[in-house]
Amino acid sequence: MKPIHLRIAAVVILIGALGGCAKPPEAPPPTPPPPARVEKPSVPHISLVKLQENFLKNIDFRDDGDQQSLIKAAKESLSYLDKLPSSKLFKAGDVEFSAAQYAEALRKLLAIMEKRQISVQDVISLFDVYAYKVEIQDTSSQSRPGEGVIYGTGQVLATGYYEPILEGNYRPSKEYSYPIYPVPENLIKVSLDLFNVNCGDVSTIVGRVEGHKLVPYYSRREIDEGALKGTQPLVWVKNPVDAFFLQVQGSGIIRFPDGTERRLGYGSGNGRPYRSIGKYMIDQGWMSKDEVSMQAIKAYLMSHPDKLWPTLWYNENYVFFRWVEEGPKGSLNVFLTPERSIASDRRFYPPATLSFISTVVPDGHYNYKPFNRWVFHQDAGGAIKGPGRVDIFFGSGNEAGEKAGRMKYQGTLLLFLPKN
Repeated sequence: MKPIHLRIAAVVILIGALGGCAKPPEAPPPTPPPPARVEKPSVPHISLVKLQENFLKNIDFRDDGDQQSLIKAAKESLSYLDKLPSSKLFKAGDVEFSAAQYAEALRKLLAIMEKRQISVQDVISLFDVYAYKVEIQDTSSQSRPGEGVIYGTGQVLATGYYEPILEGNYRPSKEYSYPIYPVPENLIKVSLDLFNVNCGDVSTIVGRVEGHKLVPYYSRREIDEGALKGTQPLVWVKNPVDAFFLQVQGSGIIRFPDGTERRLGYGSGNGRPYRSIGKYMIDQGWMSKDEVSMQAIKAYLMSHPDKLWPTLWYNENYVFFRWVEEGPKGSLNVFLTPERSIASDRRFYPPATLSFISTVVPDGHYNYKPFNRWVFHQDAGGAIKGPGRVDIFFGSGNEAGEKAGRMKYQGTLLLFLPKN
């Protein structure tokens, strides 16, 4: 056997003799990049922090709203609590209390409200004050235990909603061409508690029977494409964009051609997840985060009909309505009070409870003004999730819609729970 260095030399000589006929060896393929590092999702740690009385005395709790509206909202919360069994328990963080305990404290506070403006001393004599703290733990391998991003205690993003007024008719026509549906007969709600099924925050599922199976209810796209042909609409409105935002608000007023009006209340949802079309439009590059508002979304979709349906169908959630005599009412079935009722996540803010919010609200097209109010958690919303989100009810009609559509500001929210 020839030594290995002689065999290599022979190969080199042969290649040299072949000259240009020889093809140079192909370059080796590029080294593939290392696999992308998969970041573990940040895990939020949410805690309810009790604020000390010495600290609270330095906070300005002056309310810049109307006293009568505050009294009205307090009475609505009391009407809800008084209908519950006195032993009904509520929980926020590690704090637990009964409906009777909260009603007693709120009834005492209401008695003070009816005589004069309430002070911080009045409130803290009856309630303890809490705020949520959200800490985002950095899960990267370089982080040390306890490191993370802590959001300001009580910090919330405050948005707005309202009761719109839409022009409509009982019969479809070229002008009135989009249906508003009642709750379909084939829509089924299943309480998981009846089957001893625990799915965390989900206690009810919505579906329909297909053959012998329960399947998810129709999506927005399926409904728009005719899945409810057998269901008679309550009313017809002028365009799907107005109908979409009626569903986002959850209630509204229909004004008929003869000038008469009827009120629509929330009937049910289709059980599909709520997805923000504002975020979708930002992701598509059609507008910036600062440009997004209800008014801007409406204007864009009406002027870009080719993008209208894909955008609306991005949100699979669909809302069905019913005619109601009075309103508007929130998820507690109590009347909502403009700028006193807020929608929040029931997992963190017990129903009918009192809070103080400090933020700003739109004042005209480009200005804003301070907003410091005692408010009550009297509603919920599909898009309002987590302790850092609240939705302020601004009332009915176009003026309320102008405020609600542009409302998107940071603020601070404190929660008041009964002592002991």
